[in-house]
Amino acid sequence: MAEQRRDPHERRPFLSDSQRALLSAVLDRIVPASGDLPGAGSLGVDAHVDGMAGLDAGSRRLMTDGLRAIEIAGSRTDRGGFADLPESDKTSVLKQIESDRPEFFKMLVQQAYAGYYTDRRVLRAKGLSEVPPQPDGHEMPPFDESLLDGVRRRGKAYRDAQ
Repeated sequence: MAEQRRDPHERRPFLSDSQRALLSAVLDRIVPASGDLPGAGSLGVDAHVDGMAGLDAGSRRLMTDGLRAIEIAGSRTDRGGFADLPESDKTSVLKQIESDRPEFFKMLVQQAYAGYYTDRRVLRAKGLSEVPPQPDGHEMPPFDESLLDGVRRRGKAYRDAQ
């Protein structure tokens, strides 16, 4: 039987299933469903956030500590965890986390937006182009070489390599 090889560029999720479920619930509150579009968590943006946060040890620590803080804050009620809270309580928990852990919250929101607003389904629903801006997207004006005139007038200047 042939051994299956993993793509070396493929990133494995570093969050546990329960952390991913919590992250999805949080993402649905950060970017809630609107019209025909699901919220960020329901759209699967948790995979993007997990992948980006998993790139380095500092981001992994920030993400796991931040999710743990949300989990603790959400479980202080008798309703269960964060996902079981009423929407207004979820908002209160997230506002508290934003205040207590601004670096985590900033990273979370940035990655939520990055994952959501680059998703082809969102782009399509908003009537936007699904291609990346470069090289096929936005047209650029021809390069104006006169912008280099000042540099050319100065002549060649080399430092001595000593």
